Amino acid sequence: MPNSRVPDHFLVFVPGYMGSKLRDPLTKETRWIDLSRIPLNPFQIEGWLDQLMSSLAWPSALEPAGILDEIVILQPWAKMEEYSRLRAALSSMGYKVDPVRYAESERDYFEFPYDWRQSNRDSGKQLAAAIARWSELRGGAKAWVIGHSNGGVVARWAIEKEGAAALVDRLLLFGSPYDGTPKAMRLVTSGIDTFLRMRFSILNIQERTRALFRSFPSVYQIIPVDDPFLRGTNNEVLDPFDGAGWLPPEAHAMLKDGKALTESLKVSPSVETICFIGVKRPTATFGIVPLSAQGAWGPVEWRETDAGDATIPQRSAAHPGARHTYPVVAGHGDIYVNDGALTALQWELFDKYQTGARAVAATADLRVEFVVDADFVVPGGQLGARATVHDTAGLPVNNAQVTVRLVWRGPLPGAARITGPGPGRSATLAQTGDGGYARQLVAPAAEGYYTLLARVERPGAAPVLLEELFGVEAPARP
Repeated sequence: MPNSRVPDHFLVFVPGYMGSKLRDPLTKETRWIDLSRIPLNPFQIEGWLDQLMSSLAWPSALEPAGILDEIVILQPWAKMEEYSRLRAALSSMGYKVDPVRYAESERDYFEFPYDWRQSNRDSGKQLAAAIARWSELRGGAKAWVIGHSNGGVVARWAIEKEGAAALVDRLLLFGSPYDGTPKAMRLVTSGIDTFLRMRFSILNIQERTRALFRSFPSVYQIIPVDDPFLRGTNNEVLDPFDGAGWLPPEAHAMLKDGKALTESLKVSPSVETICFIGVKRPTATFGIVPLSAQGAWGPVEWRETDAGDATIPQRSAAHPGARHTYPVVAGHGDIYVNDGALTALQWELFDKYQTGARAVAATADLRVEFVVDADFVVPGGQLGARATVHDTAGLPVNNAQVTVRLVWRGPLPGAARITGPGPGRSATLAQTGDGGYARQLVAPAAEGYYTLLARVERPGAAPVLLEELFGVEAPARP
């Protein structure tokens, strides 16, 4: 326990969609996903993809094998950071997280990987059983559950439907949908645009991944129910749960079941619930559907607003029964390592139990949006970075200094394992208007994943630290 004033508890982390590794139960080979097994030879990539898609298609038998500890880019779903960074942050707060250093009975932090393809009912039931075992191991202590994305749905099912409410005191949700996300339907209708790296995405990846996601019971359980997010070209509201216009008949039962699960979880929370929601990122919040004379649906034209974390709309991420909601400028795949979110998390887990009060977030003086203009850029190409800075009253801040610096994060999947360049020099963004700052940067010459770190300073205010993930990749040769 981090401090004697903190109520006795243990933490349970439940990762989001595609955030758990899955392996073959017989051979113990990791199927989702071991980036080191991706072939270096480009002529072997298609065969590797065929095997991957075949092994992941539901209901193939796979078992959880830990949480995601590598960077993956799966657009339009999300750019996912390693969950190990959250684990490290919790360790720095004082939690005993390391299974090598601490016996299971000594630890006060546990992770719950699960088969994210299956129904969230099954995952929630398994989570409830795991919490019961850990509570017994900890002498009857209560759990504080941290759920990212779909992991929050799994946690709510365990609490509200599987009896875990008796063993859970608090639920902390990071970018977790209360009423689904339009991007779930986008996965089922269009698949994934960018799969790990640009080069893989030319191999009919959209069609392959569309067929794959259509086989998963869980994806239908995060399609919005109450939000009229689909309209026809005459502005008529369309019901995605009709299914007749866009989904093969064999998937209609899973679609109906998905709606039933979401509706059954629209209850007042049985435990104290805290929400961390990402804002100010372009997010698909509605779609326009062209209809044929026979009523068949054409391809959905997705439209974006800045009301979300690029995956979950903020209206869905803010649970109506939450005791408190923390909005942070962060993307869906990095909200759990965002500096402001981690500061607020430390407050909720630890600091608020200390004598006296203090500011909850290091960003209390400023509201900052920071983005880069591309997920991938060619070596030596142009990368645009921009920031908008406002004070807490919403007024633009024109005397800020915004500096950025590039840091190499790791090789692209299927690339030779190389050591990347050292940190780049700092550069300052130029003011472009009221509260606006921007600069065109030159991308590094070495391929790989990079983080662009930003530091925003203003006299009299605490610095704001943000980051954006992107990839550098040369075009595929014809």
